[in-house]
Amino acid sequence: MGDAVAPHGASLQPIWEGSNSTTLTGMLYGIFIAAAVTAIIQNSGATIGMCFALSQAGAFHNFTNVLPIVLGAHIGTCATALISSVGANIEARRCAVAHLVFNVISVMIVALFAGPLTRFILWPSDDLVTQTANFHTAS
Repeated sequence: MGDAVAPHGASLQPIWEGSNSTTLTGMLYGIFIAAAVTAIIQNSGATIGMCFALSQAGAFHNFTNVLPIVLGAHIGTCATALISSVGANIEARRCAVAHLVFNVISVMIVALFAGPLTRFILWPSDDLVTQTANFHTAS
């Protein structure tokens, strides 16, 4: 995936430039785009893997661009449960909705503390891929 994305890093960079955890608009943009991508591919791990590849290709310049993408992946992964609950019994639908609500609330809490959390994530490494992996694990 990294080899496939590498030649397109510069052309993909403007798309992801709007994703920025330092502004509310940038945070919402990144979360929305990543949630949509993750819902389409139904795998948050693949979205995070794409973040790694895009970081190495130069589409992301710093961690503040990646943070909303990781949070959006957490919300988008709920699409699988929601889709599978269609036509199921009420308990299955409630479980899928509870999964979505839990992840949305978790993302909201992490977004509120994005500043201090960013300082903590940036501390051990200067490598953007490592920072992304650490944040994905911590959130």
